[in-house]
Amino acid sequence: MKNIVFFVPYPKNQAPSQRFRFEQFIPFLNGYNIKFFPFWSKREYNLIHNSNNMLLKLLIFAKNLIKRIFLLIIFHRYDIIYIHLELFPIYLPFFEKIYLKIFKNKIIYDIDDFIFLPHKSKQKTFISYFRNPKRYFNYFKYSKYVFSATRFFYKYIPDYETKMVVIPSAINTKKYIPIKNKNNKKIVIGWSGSVTTSAYLYAIEDILEELKKNYDFEIMIMGNKNFKFTNIECTAIDWSPDIEISTIQKFDIGLYPLFIEEWVLGKCGLKAFQYMALEIPVIATLTDVNKEFIIDGENGFLAKNKEEWYNKLELLIKNPELRKSIGKKARQYIINNYSTDIIGNKFKTIIDNF
Repeated sequence: MKNIVFFVPYPKNQAPSQRFRFEQFIPFLNGYNIKFFPFWSKREYNLIHNSNNMLLKLLIFAKNLIKRIFLLIIFHRYDIIYIHLELFPIYLPFFEKIYLKIFKNKIIYDIDDFIFLPHKSKQKTFISYFRNPKRYFNYFKYSKYVFSATRFFYKYIPDYETKMVVIPSAINTKKYIPIKNKNNKKIVIGWSGSVTTSAYLYAIEDILEELKKNYDFEIMIMGNKNFKFTNIECTAIDWSPDIEISTIQKFDIGLYPLFIEEWVLGKCGLKAFQYMALEIPVIATLTDVNKEFIIDGENGFLAKNKEEWYNKLELLIKNPELRKSIGKKARQYIINNYSTDIIGNKFKTIIDNF
């Protein structure tokens, strides 16, 4: 029986990068002895995001950092060491390099964003000031396999292309079941994400404002309860695993706007996958990644400028039958290409042959 250890930043069922990439594949690994070590416990994770007590946060962080360092001692017990994003939230070059070098033939490194590129985010945290994007090249160098979210990682790390395996986020289509009769009083245009990614919505704020002048619809935002547009109202709620699917099921149209920047090429399109699996027509910013799975006008829409955003949103608002037909094709595309059965079996095959 192979022993696998998962070293991850977040507690189970809390972060999309873990839930949709590998946590839901663990049931595929029957016959394996699996250990799961998050940096934060669920209670600590909630406290870190909701408390203003900086001293308490620092004490918890220091305790967990020391604990993580000592946990590295047990690396030798495992046949496969699965590292998601990083071993430590801050750069500790001595510990990282030493352990990565020693156990390089046992390591699978999992990455779902271009975190190795400098990224300007308004959501700065204490820990973010101690990150070093260049550190991630050590993970690429010393891992046996690198699981990436999209094939566009090859463009930026060509020296490690032979190690790269594309494992996109996947959707459990047995849980993501469309609602046939939504009974919405108004058309619901929705978005799901996080506090950080909600900033992308400002890219289409003026489009939504113009549409509001001619059409009556509701805007629903999940992932940032404090989100507000300047001149238009929206319903904003926090994300929770208990309401995630049921909230998205209410959407009539799903939004996936992005800024045009290198960073977004690392995003595999999870938001769009969620909408599509629920037969919700998606409108997304035209990027190299998004056109890999959205066939414009067939299973969704792509918009390269504000005029296209307006016209394609208007088209869906005015045509319920079009929303329905696009949605059905979208779900079938996810079932055939991005379901947990498809991606989970690919994941298991690589682990079995490790």
